[in-house]
Amino acid sequence: MSDTAPTQKQQLRDISRRLMRLDSGKQHAFLSQLAAKGVNLAMLPIMRQERKRAPLSFAQARLWFLWRMDPSSAAYNISATVRVRGQLQPRALQQAFDMLVARHSALRTVFRQEGEQAEQIVHDPQPAVLRHVILAGDDREGQARELARQEASLPFDLEAGPLMRAALLTLDESNHFLVVSLHHIVADGWSMGVLVDEFWKLYAASACGEEPALPEPEIDYADYAEWQRLWMSAVDGERQVGYWTRRLADPAVLQLPIDRPRPAVPDLAGSALRIPLDRALADGLRALARRHRTTLFAVLLASFKLLLYRYTGQSDINIGVPVANRHRDEARGVIGLFVNTQVLRTQIDGRTAIADVIAVVHAATVEAQENQDLPFERLLEILQPTRSLSQNPLFQVLYNHQRRRASASPPDRTGLQIETIDTEVDTVKFDLALDTEEGMSGEIRAIFTYATALFEAATIERLAAHWTTILKAMVADDAQGIADVALLSEQELGQLRQWNRAADETASSSFTPVHRTVARLAAETPDAPALVFGDDEISYAELNRRANRLAHHLIRLGVGRDDLVGVSARRSPHLVAALLAILKAGAAYLPLDPEHPARRQVGTLRNAGARVVLVDGGWFGVDTAAGWRRGRSARCDRSRQGERKRSRDRGGANQPCLCDLHLWLHRHPQGRRGRTWSVRHALRGDGRALRHGSALARAALPVLHLRRRP
Repeated sequence: MSDTAPTQKQQLRDISRRLMRLDSGKQHAFLSQLAAKGVNLAMLPIMRQERKRAPLSFAQARLWFLWRMDPSSAAYNISATVRVRGQLQPRALQQAFDMLVARHSALRTVFRQEGEQAEQIVHDPQPAVLRHVILAGDDREGQARELARQEASLPFDLEAGPLMRAALLTLDESNHFLVVSLHHIVADGWSMGVLVDEFWKLYAASACGEEPALPEPEIDYADYAEWQRLWMSAVDGERQVGYWTRRLADPAVLQLPIDRPRPAVPDLAGSALRIPLDRALADGLRALARRHRTTLFAVLLASFKLLLYRYTGQSDINIGVPVANRHRDEARGVIGLFVNTQVLRTQIDGRTAIADVIAVVHAATVEAQENQDLPFERLLEILQPTRSLSQNPLFQVLYNHQRRRASASPPDRTGLQIETIDTEVDTVKFDLALDTEEGMSGEIRAIFTYATALFEAATIERLAAHWTTILKAMVADDAQGIADVALLSEQELGQLRQWNRAADETASSSFTPVHRTVARLAAETPDAPALVFGDDEISYAELNRRANRLAHHLIRLGVGRDDLVGVSARRSPHLVAALLAILKAGAAYLPLDPEHPARRQVGTLRNAGARVVLVDGGWFGVDTAAGWRRGRSARCDRSRQGERKRSRDRGGANQPCLCDLHLWLHRHPQGRRGRTWSVRHALRGDGRALRHGSALARAALPVLHLRRRP
C-alpha cells in the first residue's frame, strides 16, 4: 500500500500535465473520457505551467473592472503594520522581500487588456520596493502611525505595478514600524499569513548568513486561475450553478434602518467599533455549539442573522461570508487571490426557537461548503441581479469568522520582537460587516465595520450592545422563542423608566408632540422649508395646510380619538402630511409595508381593527369579510384634486386641527406561534410616551430630507 499511493499520485500528475497541454476543446473531451472510465476528476491536481501570461481568475476579473472604474481608490488595499523591537538589519530585510518576490509570481504580476479579455502578465524577479524613513522630532510615535496610515491608503497601478510595497519607519535604532501593503487582486487574508511566516524565516536566514530552507510553492497563482476556468466549464460547474441559482432566486434587499439617506453614488468612507466578549460568554457560546454539534462560526452567524431579523423585521436574510478556498493542498502555500464569497441565505420564522435558527444556519453552511468552488463573480454573471451604484448585489452585510493562528515571529536567534499594530478602518466595501476572531487562549474579539455615510457611531454602539444581549440570551436558554428575546440593555431600560415617570414629575416638561410643533412653526415661520424631496420643497405653512385638510376629512369619515388608521404608502411629502393628519385627528397610525402582499396587509388591518387605510392613490375602507373595498374616494394628495373640490375644503385646510393625542402608534408584529399581538404607544396629556416604546421624538423640525424610492 505504501508503494501504491505515490504511484497513483504520480499518475494523476501525469494526467493533469497532459490535460493542461491540450487546447480548450480537447480538454473537455479528455475530461469526459476520464469521467467515463471512472476517474475521480476532483483528485486531479493543479500543475505548474511556468506561464508568463494567463487569463484572470473570476475574482481578479471583478477587481480589474472595479479598478478601471476608479484607479485612484484604495478600497481594495490590504495592509499590515508591525512594530519591530531590536537591532534590525536593513540589508537582510531587503533580501527577504526580494526572495519573497522571486518565490511568488503573484507579487511580480501586472494586468493588461488589449482586446475583450484582460491578462495577467508575470514579470521576471526584480528587487522589491522598500522605502526607509528615519523619523525625527518629539512625537515620533504619532508620526509613525500617520505615515503607516498614509502608506496603507496609497493607490496601486495595476498596469504598471509593483503590487506590493513595504516601508520601514525608524523611530530609533531599536524601534521600527514595518508596513506592508498589497492590492487585493494579488493576495487575500490567507496570503498575508503565508507572506508573514515566510518573510521572517527568510529574514532570519539572510541575517545569519544561511541558505533558506523553504520548499518551493507547488504552483503559481496563474496556474490556479487557468484551472479554475477549466473546472467551472467542464467538471463541476453545472451542478454548483444549479444549486446556487435555486438557492438565491429572487433575493431580498436588506433594509437596515439607516441614519442618513443612501447616497446615489458609492461612498466608501467607513469606521469600526471593536468589542471583546468576556471569557464566560465565549465559553458558553462554544458549549452551545457543541450541544448542537455545529461550529462556533455557525452559532455566531445565527446570532448575527437574529440581530438583523430583529432590526429589519425581514425573514429572508442574505449574508455574505468569505471562505478561504484553500481546500486543495497545492494552494495552501501560495500567495494569491483564492478567497471566495458565499451568500448564505436563510428564512427566519418568528415563531421558532433559537435552537431552530441554529439548526437552519448549520444546514445552510454545510450545503454551501459542498458547493464552494463556484466563484461569486461567476454567480453574478449568471443571476444578473439588479445593479445599483450605491449597494452591493445579492447581499449588503458581511460576516467573517477566523481562528487566530500562532503569530509568525522572527526566530529567537534574530533577537527581534514584534507587536501587531491594529490598522485603522477608514474605507469599507459594505453597509455593515461583522468580523469575529477566536484567539489562541479562547477569547473572542469582534469588530463592526460600517459605512459612515449611512450610520452614526452611536447607532452602531447600540447595535453591538443588542448583539451582545442576543448572545447572552442564546447561551442562557436556546429553547426560548426568538420573538421573546429582549434586546434592550439595562441602560436603555433605565432611560425608558425615566421617560415614563408619573405625570406629576413631568408636568413641567416643554416637550410637545410633533404635529403641534409643526403647527407652531407654520404660524411662526410659514415660509421656512419643512420638507425637501428631490427637487420639491414644501414650507411649514403648506405642510400644515395639507395635514389639516386630511385631518378634517378623516374626522368626517368618523375617525376619532384612539382609532386606528392604516398607512400603506411609499416615502413622499404626502406620506408625511398624512401621518401628521392622523395625529391631528387624535388617532393612531398603523404603518404597513407597501411592498408586502395585499392579503398580508389586509390580515394585519383586520386583526388590529383599523377602520380606514391610506394607500398610494386614495383612501380605502376595510371590509373584514372581503378584504379591500373602495371607500369614499379622496386622493392622498388632496391638493391635486379639482379646483372645485379644493375650494370646498379650503375652510378645513386653514382651520387648525389639534386634537388631544392619546394613542399615537400601533405596531402589529407577529408572535412566535403565528398569532399577531398589539403594541400600542400611548401619550399622556403632557405628550410623553407611557409604555412599550421610547418617547416621541422631540422634534425641533429642521429641514427633513427624504430620499426618492423607485
